Amino acid sequence: MIDSRLFSERLREIVGTEAATRFAKEVGIPDSTFSRAFNGKEILNWEHLERIERIKGVSPAWLLGLTDKCSQLPLNGFASCGLAQGWFSEQKTGGTVLIADYDPRPDDFAVYAKGESMRPAGIENGALCIVAPSSPIRTGKPVFVRAEFFNKGKRQEIGSIKLLDSDDSDSFRLRGWLPAVGETGQSPFFDIRPKSAVLFIAPVVRVYNIAKAPLNRSDSVPYNKRAVEICLNLLKPYYGGTNSDRLATLFDILYRKIQKSENVDWNTVAEIMSEVSDKAE
Repeated sequence: MIDSRLFSERLREIVGTEAATRFAKEVGIPDSTFSRAFNGKEILNWEHLERIERIKGVSPAWLLGLTDKCSQLPLNGFASCGLAQGWFSEQKTGGTVLIADYDPRPDDFAVYAKGESMRPAGIENGALCIVAPSSPIRTGKPVFVRAEFFNKGKRQEIGSIKLLDSDDSDSFRLRGWLPAVGETGQSPFFDIRPKSAVLFIAPVVRVYNIAKAPLNRSDSVPYNKRAVEICLNLLKPYYGGTNSDRLATLFDILYRKIQKSENVDWNTVAEIMSEVSDKAE
């Protein structure tokens, strides 16, 4: 069975110094339910685990103790995706955020998107975005940009997330989308920034949407304690010699099969293990 004490420890780790009641409200979990899990008395159900994954980027596999892979990234506040063409002074908040199943580079960091100018590119208002300064930027992909502006003779640094539309020797051509008007969808705009005025640019490599994420995704599987117990019992022989990522994938496949039928035997486990191994190579 899943260790509720370990679950509580990992839950406390992602809550950090934030008040538990505030965290519960942010992820949409009833306070009494969250309190019982926070104090090691029960495990959150699958829907609640998915909400934490969408909002905090922490996978159920890590919270359930099926993998130990989790990274702590600096949280650099908000990146603008709104207000006219989506540029204004950055807001700094500081702190850190835990990201599961992700191998960060030393200079990776996270920001929250603020605004809706990147919705057509799949970045909602409030999305948690991972920025990787050491990775190359690519056209057609989102980037985090910090540029230099002069307002009434005063120098300002302003930041935003945009789609990199093109890149030449002199400038970056960035794309965003204006607010929808009536029944008309969001229309694109293009912002050409001289490279001499761009202080920093890096790709957005992962996005966790929060506010608009559907509660019932097509791949969503309800939490079933009995199915979890069966999975863990069947997988016991593989605990010691299996990579944690592969074991988490195996658990996910096996769990879904058991949700449909509890008649899953060792042959099924071996078949799935072989399938996962082939995909990993």
